Amino acid sequence: MIDPGLDALLRLHGDRTSSALTAHPQFRDFEVEGGRIRHVVVPGAWVAAAEPLCPVEGRAAAFAAFAAAARAAGQRAVMMPVGVSLAAACRARGFRTLGLGAEPVLELAHWLGEDGGPGPLDRLPLARALARRGARVEEWSADAVDGPHRAALEGVLSRWRAARPGPAVGFLNTVDPLRDPHGRAWFVLFDGRCEGPAAFLAAAPVDGGRAWFFADYPRDPDARAGAVELLMVEAARALRARGAVEVRLGLCPLAHLKSCGPPDGVGEALLRPWLRHQHAAVTWPFSYAAVTAFKAKLDPSRWDPLFLVTDGARGPGLARALAWAHFPAGPFAARTASLRARLGAELAGGVRARLRPTPAGPGDALRAGACTVAAVGALGALHAARGPWPAVEAAAAASRYVPGAPTAAGVWAGPLFHNHLYHLGGDLLSFLVFGLLVEWAAGRGLWALVVAFGLWATNPLTAAALGPALGRWRPEAVASFLAESDVGSSNAVYALVGAASAGLRRPALLLLPFAANGVYLCVGRGSWLSAHHLVGLVGGWALGAVWLRWRAGRP
Repeated sequence: MIDPGLDALLRLHGDRTSSALTAHPQFRDFEVEGGRIRHVVVPGAWVAAAEPLCPVEGRAAAFAAFAAAARAAGQRAVMMPVGVSLAAACRARGFRTLGLGAEPVLELAHWLGEDGGPGPLDRLPLARALARRGARVEEWSADAVDGPHRAALEGVLSRWRAARPGPAVGFLNTVDPLRDPHGRAWFVLFDGRCEGPAAFLAAAPVDGGRAWFFADYPRDPDARAGAVELLMVEAARALRARGAVEVRLGLCPLAHLKSCGPPDGVGEALLRPWLRHQHAAVTWPFSYAAVTAFKAKLDPSRWDPLFLVTDGARGPGLARALAWAHFPAGPFAARTASLRARLGAELAGGVRARLRPTPAGPGDALRAGACTVAAVGALGALHAARGPWPAVEAAAAASRYVPGAPTAAGVWAGPLFHNHLYHLGGDLLSFLVFGLLVEWAAGRGLWALVVAFGLWATNPLTAAALGPALGRWRPEAVASFLAESDVGSSNAVYALVGAASAGLRRPALLLLPFAANGVYLCVGRGSWLSAHHLVGLVGGWALGAVWLRWRAGRP
């Protein structure tokens, strides 16, 4: 349940769309005159959520007190999102602002067609078609949502989340509508296709019920097209009957930045073009452009600009604070969890349970990938040592693997040297990517086997198999094959690629591009020794497949 004191402040001063969302338990209280500032503490910053819950005329002073306390603790202060009036008042006190985007608002008298204009179903053909098919919307009481019908809504919410793999987003983007159903209006849609509810909408009162915020509206992945639009139309009609004047749809990040007015100084002027590009480019943790397009489809009556306020520079430190505020476990952990979720969609059945946990942060990632990082560092250092130390350069020259005259140095040391920086950079970058992938997912045992096979077994195996084969099918190529020479760690890269592909539902997605490159080097470039890449690819895949079978038999 919401703290009674906080509930009273929300009723009295919660006139901003995001005010209702500050009731989530992750927020702390900072006491100010006449109210509170709800905020989170992240590395390097205190981040206030929405405008202070206090009288309007005292909000700029409240943020100033909040910023002073943050500075005393060695932190910067940030507040978002805030409206035009508070942003201007904070600028007058010397704080910096940044346009965050805009919020679409439905002015219900006009939007519902009460003035004789078109109604919402005239503008939303999918919702209109769904209504004609007999879909219906019911309003449920908070007691019903918290009681007999809770399981049905939890089912919709869990299926909605399962269809959107990736990390949960925190701060004001937390999706937990059923945590405390009281104090909200609940609307549930039945579309005739899904068993039970197809979607539901939780609306929070704003500004004493004059406005309502459509806070959460999850839908079943099998719901018919137009489900959410029809749900919003019927919810808006019901709320209008209670006297509501408008419905607010929440911030569209980085949308309609022109509505935020002139930039606040040179810093924002330089940022604006990049931010506009980011609106179209960002797809993680969700697509900004897609969210804006969906809400724009509802034909909002207006777009209200929203801002961020800070007492520091609008640069990397601010970006870091925002990332930590939205991903409390750390942005690195959130990003790797998201990538793991996407990769999980490509994994073969049962493979996910055999993999190691995702690294929780950069330090954990380095520890979990220590062998890869150490190997890349050692190979790079060995190449760098060739310049100042002639003995190392001499060792490199004597370590080339030649199929017709193999030496111990060629077999064991040749894969550790590289021809030039381009060769070194390509091999090491690929080694880092696929080495970390295998080491993070499967551990150091498989990693060591695959790397050792790629570095030291592929050349001898290729020479043993290809020499007799060429003698039978391409005798004219035998002499050039036996005279070829090779150095470099690319064979280990191919082996790591093969091992990584063993866990995929469609291994060909990874194997074919690398196999095609190996075939091109053999046939197109006439380098038959390059078949060692194919040997590495197949051998790595076999080792990965054996490891997965072995892991399947262990608890």
